[in-house]
Amino acid sequence: MIPRAILLRAEHMAHLLDHPALDEMDDAELRALEQFMRFCAEQALNAPDAVDIEAFTELTAASSAEVTLLAKALARFGAGPALLAALRETGLKVEHRTSFKGVNKGPNSEYRRSVSVPIEGLPNAWQSTLQRLKAERAFSDSILNRMERRLGMFVWSSCQDGLPPDLRSLAAQRALYRDMRARSADKNEAVPRWSYLRSTWEELRRFARAHNLPNDAIEELSNTYQVLVRLEAKQEPLKFSKIMTAGTTSSLLAEAEEFLAHAEAAKTPDKRWALRNRAAAIAIGCAIPARPGDVSKHHIFGAGITYDPARSVYRFCYVPGKTRCLRPDLLDISLQPYWNKFIDALILQDQDSRYLNALRAKAITDKRPLYVNYDRTPCASPWYSRAWVAAADTGGHIARTLINDEFSDMGEFGIQYAAAANHHFSEKIKAKYRSGNAVRKSYARAHDTMSERFKIDDDISDLI
Repeated sequence: MIPRAILLRAEHMAHLLDHPALDEMDDAELRALEQFMRFCAEQALNAPDAVDIEAFTELTAASSAEVTLLAKALARFGAGPALLAALRETGLKVEHRTSFKGVNKGPNSEYRRSVSVPIEGLPNAWQSTLQRLKAERAFSDSILNRMERRLGMFVWSSCQDGLPPDLRSLAAQRALYRDMRARSADKNEAVPRWSYLRSTWEELRRFARAHNLPNDAIEELSNTYQVLVRLEAKQEPLKFSKIMTAGTTSSLLAEAEEFLAHAEAAKTPDKRWALRNRAAAIAIGCAIPARPGDVSKHHIFGAGITYDPARSVYRFCYVPGKTRCLRPDLLDISLQPYWNKFIDALILQDQDSRYLNALRAKAITDKRPLYVNYDRTPCASPWYSRAWVAAADTGGHIARTLINDEFSDMGEFGIQYAAAANHHFSEKIKAKYRSGNAVRKSYARAHDTMSERFKIDDDISDLI
């Protein structure tokens, strides 16, 4: 704690030294006053008003108690009723924000484990292998997490049938297959999603190799995996069917603009805050279709997000989690100025725009997540997908398919842009994300080109 004598020697306190009010002021009031006078000096304020009081509390993270102490200190100096009223109102806002109960603090309070067991319920030998894989960073975090969850499902299904959890047991494998197929079919109009089962056997096979199971056991898991790969190949990916209800990037950007406009008209600060968050999630997701895990981990000011003052644009630069182990290439995208308003809105919230630079600098210094709640806590991990569901009726992953679908008719430039935005390097992955609509657009463009070059008048649309 800074001694009283040192506080009084500060340059921004010099003009107050002869005022008798200082003698009546206790140390807590003096500290609050010194912090405010320093703020006024830094911002070159001669007559601070309500806007400045709001900015002061945000930039200094002042508590409601500190605002009350500041009001007492300024009252001793004869501050006017308007300034004192602004301090009272701002103090109430800070208290409301601090005690706000409308934010989910947990990672996902809706999650309840029902068809799997936690890692503690896995065989000890499996736990040891998982710990080794994590220590060695043998796979990405997303793969290791999925592997752990699928093993938990395997143990649960085995126990339901009274079987020991043994990956070499065909009976235990059948129990898991039966349960997962039934659950998937129940959620998808009686038709299981083969990708769900394929990804499960992919993780079981991956773990079996890492766990040094016998070759015959690995081969049996591989046989089932290959069957599921063939079934999946014949089934249109769910994300492509969801494209029809998700809209287009253009329509989603229009919706993001509407969210931003509605935020200005909302009556309560928490509602305005939530709408700005949602607007930014949709708009930025259209330009940088990040996986939800990367949004939580890398969309952070001063880390994955920087600001280029020379060009007045934001830059997203980080190594996505899914490819970090296998191919640690940077995703490096500078957004165009159009997107500034969405990010600036998250920084400013209800603050005056003249404090944007100061608030941005603080966000960068503090390594603040891009998306924070009204009470200043980071948004929970599932929040990003829920924001997309509100706009597109499906989670944020759909943006990765949309961007491929929409840019595919722009030829090689569009395909390469979509691949770069999605951080795709493999030609196989590029093909996986191109929906039937994208393929039809490519066909149509090729046909148009042929018609123009060779003056073919025949209608060839029946070839599509």
